[in-house]
Amino acid sequence: MRVLWNDAESTYEGETVAFGRVQMFLKPAFDAGVPIHVGGPSQAAARRAGRLGDGFFPMSGSLDVLDDVIQLARATATDAGRDASALEVSCSTTSDLDDVRRHIDRLAPDRVTIPAFGRNLDDFKRLIGTFADEAIGNF
Repeated sequence: MRVLWNDAESTYEGETVAFGRVQMFLKPAFDAGVPIHVGGPSQAAARRAGRLGDGFFPMSGSLDVLDDVIQLARATATDAGRDASALEVSCSTTSDLDDVRRHIDRLAPDRVTIPAFGRNLDDFKRLIGTFADEAIGNF
């Protein structure tokens, strides 16, 4: 994707994909392209994020598991000659503010998501309001 986004006429040969003299329009509006975030809690996803991704979203899991795969992604980035600190990390947690704090304190993610599924709209609006009032200004 990066080759297609950045080159006027693209040629690429990789392990699983090859193409030659391809033009793609429309290109991203950003000169740096669109950031690619790799998702999944597995070690394979962590290594893929470290080698190729702009970000890593291991989804959810225990803090120990998340910490392990995030560290693996960063170590893999370093091994690949990339800046591990530039890898954006996202994680998902419950709506419990103490759980959000534990994730932030332990993992230092760039963002934390709170799943909306399984909630009705009014409950979700209240949750977001509470989160905005009690959490965002405190982190």
